[in-house]
Amino acid sequence: MGSDYHIRKTTLKDASGVTALLQASYPVLLKPFYSEPVLREALPLMARAHEGLLQSGTYFVVVSDRGEFAGCGGWSQTQFDSEDIDPAVAYIRHFATHPNHLRQGIGGRILDRCLQEARSINVEKMMCNSTYAAEKFYASRGFRVTEKIEVVLRDGVNFPALLMRLQFGEV
Repeated sequence: MGSDYHIRKTTLKDASGVTALLQASYPVLLKPFYSEPVLREALPLMARAHEGLLQSGTYFVVVSDRGEFAGCGGWSQTQFDSEDIDPAVAYIRHFATHPNHLRQGIGGRILDRCLQEARSINVEKMMCNSTYAAEKFYASRGFRVTEKIEVVLRDGVNFPALLMRLQFGEV
């Protein structure tokens, strides 16, 4: 990633920019991997910023030198805002790269930051609910598919995904 991009933690003020990024990214990048009916139901639920993540301190945005949101993503020690915390496990959360900024190392930079931070607090394993579109990206960083899953977005709306795992020390 060139010097014309910088990464920073998000705040609630970033909600509209992150939502716009997700709305630009997901329909384009997921279309080759999912049917139109699945995307029609899932995208309105997926392509919006999550306030809890924005103010978590572990969610990031990459901004271009022109002020464009080029990518976002983060991690947490809970999945889907549950109260259950295992200090040895963390979760990759809500990654996206804007289609105009693909192949610039943006997602990799965010993921590296997430992994580094998780390791610094002794996390041993990172889990990820990956879209089919992102499988190769996560696999290139050492994540392995453990099973096919369906993420419940709301009652009656399930999204096909892959549960992926990275065990630190195995890569």
